[in-house]
This record gives sequence, C-alpha cells and structure tokens, in this order.
Amino acid sequence: MRTIKLFFILIFASFSLQAATHDSIMIDKSNYQMYLDLSRQYYKEYRYKQALNLLEQLYRYDSTNIQITNQLGELYVGLNSKKNALFYLGKTLRQDSLNLFALIASGDIYLRNGDPGVAQAYYFQVINYVDSNNYYAYKQIANSYYGMGYEMYGFALEFYNKAVNCNPYDIASFSRIGNIYNVFDHYRQADSICTVGLKNDTLNSSLLNIKAYALYNMKIYSEAAANFDLVLQKGDTIPFNLKYSGLSYFNLNDYPKALFFLERCIVYDSTDFDPYIVLGQICLQMNDWEKGLTYLNKAEKLHYPPPRKSAEIFKAMAGIYNEQKEWNKAIECFQQAYKMNPDDKTLICKLAYQYDFLKQKDKAIALYTQLIATADSSIYVEEVKLAKSRLKRLKTNK
Repeated sequence: MRTIKLFFILIFASFSLQAATHDSIMIDKSNYQMYLDLSRQYYKEYRYKQALNLLEQLYRYDSTNIQITNQLGELYVGLNSKKNALFYLGKTLRQDSLNLFALIASGDIYLRNGDPGVAQAYYFQVINYVDSNNYYAYKQIANSYYGMGYEMYGFALEFYNKAVNCNPYDIASFSRIGNIYNVFDHYRQADSICTVGLKNDTLNSSLLNIKAYALYNMKIYSEAAANFDLVLQKGDTIPFNLKYSGLSYFNLNDYPKALFFLERCIVYDSTDFDPYIVLGQICLQMNDWEKGLTYLNKAEKLHYPPPRKSAEIFKAMAGIYNEQKEWNKAIECFQQAYKMNPDDKTLICKLAYQYDFLKQKDKAIALYTQLIATADSSIYVEEVKLAKSRLKRLKTNK
C-alpha cells in the first residue's frame, strides 16, 4: 500500500511540477524526499531540464544535503558543465572529504578535460583512504598514466595489473596491458596476458589482434595467422589485422593468401608503404613483374619512408629488373639501396655478384674485398663465404 501511495504521490507531483511555472513549487519537510526521488527519476529518463529545475530548488531549501549536491554534480557532468559540476561536488567534499562518489566524479572530470595530475589526486584518495580495492580508481589511474605517453607506460602497466586483479573480467585493461608489452617488445608477456583475458572472452577482437601481433614478432607466423583469421572471420576488418595477416602468410610462403590480405589492406589505407613493399616482393615470387614494379613505385612515391624501408623498395626492384634481364637497372637499384642502408652488407654482396655476373671483375673484386673487410662473419655467414670463394676464383683467373 505504501508503494502504491508513493507512486500516486509521484505522479501527482510530476503533473503539478509540469503545470507549475519557474520556481512556483513549494518545498518543505513533508515533500522534500518525494521531490528528491522525482528529480532522480527525471535524470534516469534523460529529462535533464526538469531534473535541474527541481534539484536547484531542493538545493535552495537545503544546501547541505549531500544527495542533492552529488546529484547536481552528476547532472552537470552529463550537461558537460565542468565548472558547475566541480562546484557542487566540491560542496560535497567540504562536508565529507572521503565521499566516494564525489571523489571519483571529480577525478573523471579532470581526466576528461586533460588534467591527469589533478585527476590522480582524487583517485589516490579513494584507494588510500576509502577503498584500497577499488577497481575503477586503479583503472582510471592507469588510464591517466597511459594518456601521458610512452614515458609513463610503466606506471600505467602497474595500475592496469592492479585493476585486473580486482576485476578479472576487465577486457579493456587486459588489452591495454598487452599493448604496452608489445610497445616494450615484451612479446611473450603480451601473448601471456592476452591468453588470460581470452579465457573470459574467447573471441575478443582487440585481444586476438594484440596476441597475434606478439606472435608475429616472435616469428610464430602460423599461430599469428590463425589468430588474425579468427578476427577477420568475425568481419572485424581494419588495416592493422589485414596488414599483419598478410605479412604472416608472406613469411609462411603462402603468397596467394598474403596477396589477398595485403591488397585488401591498401584499399583501407593507401599511405602505409609496408604492404606495397611486400606486395612487390610477392609479385616477384609469383613472376608478375610489372604488377610488382607498380606496387614498388607506389611505395617509393609515398611521403618520407625511412631509409631502411626505401632500401627494401630498391632491393625488391632490383630483383624484378634482374628477372627481366635489365641488368643495369638492377645495378642502379642495388646502388640506391646501399646508399639508403649502408649497414646492410647483403647489399654489397648482391652488388658485387651483379658485377661478377656481368664480367666486370675489377668492380666485383673491390666489393667482395670490402664485404670481407667490413662484414661481421658471424652474422653474414653466407655472404662472407660467397665473397671469399668468388674472390679467390676471380684472382686466380686474372
């Protein structure tokens, strides 16, 4: 009976309030709670104007009621009014400095408005004085560090781990942890943490992508491709998973699949030179030389590829020109590649062998000699072995 009675009182109050103009309703002890409940109902129904009008009148009647100041703070957060939200949340905290809602809401406002240092002060108050196992506070501290950039990723990692210890179902935090490990080149840890997260959501695209990327960098290409496939089968197609799926299949020498995924990748993102370079290399393997040159020329025309990538472009071009028996063009490409990446001793070997093949002995001898003198024989084992063998033969035949 009491519930039914309250329901009719709320209905009556609602009609009365809508019929009233401006501040014409009368609030007293007998109806205070009723109007407080009604304001909350308005807020839940996204009727912010009515909720605000009522809450402000309740606040004028009693400015010390923490329920009112918190509700006003929450409402102004929803209205994206930082100043008003902080005013009312501040009123709460002046009466109750450890009010959980006001601390977290204040931290969220500062974090959302790009002031992570101030935001952290509120979250740390929560975990230090109110709730040492507050999952949300740990996560927001982690998010604040993550947003500060690479230098703060170590701190972010610490607090994301605390967050998932409190809430093992927080997939977003597992994803961030995996991503940070990948950024730090800690690929085994990235794979491991994603495996833990996937126990709660076996087909989560973010975790599968991060895990697959870690596996790719560990050169476990078959497992990387399998995990990327799970994402792609769901229809969650983005340039990232198309690219690394294609690169995984390329490293497995499955050129048709690699071609399929990388050609789809450049439809979504035509600014990344990596897919074009590998597409050129795939076309070389599949004897589609003109198409390969087209892709490599597109890669060369993209803005600011780093020197090592430019060297890869010219190196792949040289391979195609050799297949087309355009020896001099191949030499020019090897020379360009070497200019871009003189640390790659393989390029000296290839250029030397090119001159050797074309019977230009003096140039071949000079380059073989340079290779033997400058290359680390423990790294460039086959190249140094070839150079010594050919150099001996060339000098004998002089």
